[in-house]
Amino acid sequence: MKRYAIIVGNPGPKEHFCAGVLKDMRNYKNYLLSNHGGAWPINHIFSFITPSKIELKKLLSKLDGNIDYLVFVFVGHGAYDSEIYETVMELKTGEILKESELPTNILRRLVILDCCRKPSEDNHPLREDFSERVFLSEQASRKLYAKKFIQKLLRSQTGLIKVYSCGINQEADDSSSLGGIFSYNFLKSCEGNLDLTVTEVFVNCEEKVTLQSKTKQIPEIFINRGIKEPSFPFYIASISDYIL
Repeated sequence: MKRYAIIVGNPGPKEHFCAGVLKDMRNYKNYLLSNHGGAWPINHIFSFITPSKIELKKLLSKLDGNIDYLVFVFVGHGAYDSEIYETVMELKTGEILKESELPTNILRRLVILDCCRKPSEDNHPLREDFSERVFLSEQASRKLYAKKFIQKLLRSQTGLIKVYSCGINQEADDSSSLGGIFSYNFLKSCEGNLDLTVTEVFVNCEEKVTLQSKTKQIPEIFINRGIKEPSFPFYIASISDYIL
């Protein structure tokens, strides 16, 4: 099972700088590295801050058709292009990446876009930091968590799941101390005594995001190819019930 994750962030220029983006990037990476996040290999997670489109597309092209599962996360400045009906992500100054430019030849794909989806560049400048408690565990335990995650992934439906932090014409709220309010609640919902799929985590955080956001953003989830439960695993509670 070849699984890779790409985390891209654009905190923006000085006048619209969102320090929370850097926190979100670190938290997503550390969550994936953690046992609960599936104990991903560290060399299978790539992080980019305001990359060039050429740099990012080179990696995406390399992975497209050659891996089994891709998690693509974007946090930071973005917008909705009403002419092409797509969310666009701002990369290096003057460069954007459209949703349609993401890989399509991978059986299982999870796309998380925590950015504004208004036809403008405006972006409003909560979150437990996962950096200290994530993957400091015994290697034997990590291997079992990873195996259980992969086992559940192989049992899941194939296709594409896209998770948006807000609806079209809405703004994604963010704070410098905690990060994006969506990302904060999405990862904070990864807790409890039961394993959770992407859709279950989304349902658990959806109402909290709307209530806590100053912009009253309403998260959205898009699922194609008729994916039903079980969708992709996202939270592994424990390995006490793991069967080798």
